[in-house]
Amino acid sequence: MFTWKTHYVETLRREDQIARARQDSYIRSVSQDCEPRLTRMSIRILDLLGSKLVKWGNHLQCRCAEVTMTRSNRTV
Repeated sequence: MFTWKTHYVETLRREDQIARARQDSYIRSVSQDCEPRLTRMSIRILDLLGSKLVKWGNHLQCRCAEVTMTRSNRTV
């Protein structure tokens, strides 16, 4: 059965949930804005370095495969 007391409690609960959601949203937006520029720059640098290392590793692997194919007659 619906009473005024349950209506009042539900209203307070919803208002509390709305207030918590607004606070969480505010905290998320502030924390994103305060991310240091150095962190963003270091992520870009590490991404660039990682791609260069992958290219270098692929090139090295191809060269080793070519050397192995040309020297397939050697004894172990």
